[in-house]
Amino acid sequence: MSRSMCLVLLACMPAACNAQTVDLGNSRGASCGDAGDMPVVLATGQLRPTDIAVDGTSVYWTNTGGAPAGSIAKVPLCGGTPVTLANNVVGAAGIVVSSTDVLWAAYDGTINEVPIGGGATTMLATGAQGIVAIEADEVYWPIATGGCMPSPCTLSVLKMSLTGGTPSTLASMPFGSPTALTFAVDSDDVYWTNQMTGVFKVPVSGGAITTLSSVGAGGIAVDDTNVYWTVPSTTSIMKMPKLGGTPTTLAAGLTGSDPLVVDSESVYWIDSVPGCTACEGESIVKVALDGGAPITLAKGQNNALALTVDSSSVYWVNAGTSDFTGTVMKVAK
Repeated sequence: MSRSMCLVLLACMPAACNAQTVDLGNSRGASCGDAGDMPVVLATGQLRPTDIAVDGTSVYWTNTGGAPAGSIAKVPLCGGTPVTLANNVVGAAGIVVSSTDVLWAAYDGTINEVPIGGGATTMLATGAQGIVAIEADEVYWPIATGGCMPSPCTLSVLKMSLTGGTPSTLASMPFGSPTALTFAVDSDDVYWTNQMTGVFKVPVSGGAITTLSSVGAGGIAVDDTNVYWTVPSTTSIMKMPKLGGTPTTLAAGLTGSDPLVVDSESVYWIDSVPGCTACEGESIVKVALDGGAPITLAKGQNNALALTVDSSSVYWVNAGTSDFTGTVMKVAK
């Protein structure tokens, strides 16, 4: 399969940042080939993209810039012409994808969905805190009530069938600030963090809240056996068995480690680029699940904000510095 390639050097000193990319914006097809160690540009000219999701055929993201509001868009895994799935989306965040639909939380607290092939947008629920997660045939989200500033909020974790219906509350607890929350779910439990109070979980069927750590935490991710989170106060990434135990440090002394995603071999995060004064400052980094030296996969990104993974690649969005400077990126693991 032929494809058009062009090498692009970002605004950065080559020796310091090594920020070459391969532009596959004109490519088509189910296989992108091997771009080696260079990041691949899947889409350019985006309006401040802030969150990202992936399935077996496409990458999906939220655009928060533009007028009168933002949008939900997608592009094939190999790049191509972006397709807008929804317009007039105000402050979209927390994007996830099911087998049939793209879901997101909007600034107004609504949870919305649109078919992955395009169509009408449907509102599923209200009161979301800008984060959603999917497990099996249900959607989960947090909601904070009670003012929050200066007194604590009450955080509630809710779930609802993807087909709609009445939300059910799994748990509630005092919560210092709704903006500090990150969220993950598996087949057994819902997990969340608070930058002031720690890491928590509750069964997906509801019940007692378990405190996994009492140290303020940031990003969170889970796999089949462990839960992983970041500790902003020590700029480290921690790992602990889901059933509890003593946390172990996978990486420390970082310059940034949110957000966090995990696969069967590594934990991935967005970090800054030490010593690269000409760059915007972000890099895409991974470390093995058993620890070791972190490995940088991409450097010199332009305001990277969110990332996700599939079986072969890491995907992320660069918000850029103004409208129409955002990009959707990927790099081989």
